[in-house]
Amino acid sequence: HEAIMVSDTSGEVLLWNKGCEDVYGYTRAEAIGKRPDELLHTRYPVDRQRFWKEILEQRSWRGEIEQVSKSGKGLWIETRLEVLEFDGAT
Repeated sequence: HEAIMVSDTSGEVLLWNKGCEDVYGYTRAEAIGKRPDELLHTRYPVDRQRFWKEILEQRSWRGEIEQVSKSGKGLWIETRLEVLEFDGAT
């Protein structure tokens, strides 16, 4: 039951599976349309803008990020991010 989240280029959640509900405590309805970094109070290993700029250039990233669950519990999440294109759109 791996947590899988998909967001679009604006950063809003499009897909939030049962694994995400189990890990973070937010229901799918609560997460869809939200920005994950705001919802989960994400702390990146470097400045947020620099982090995403590098991911867009490199097309992927793997490492740990710190986030906060709905209950307020701090979480270290082993993360794999990939930039995918669908019908020519990133």
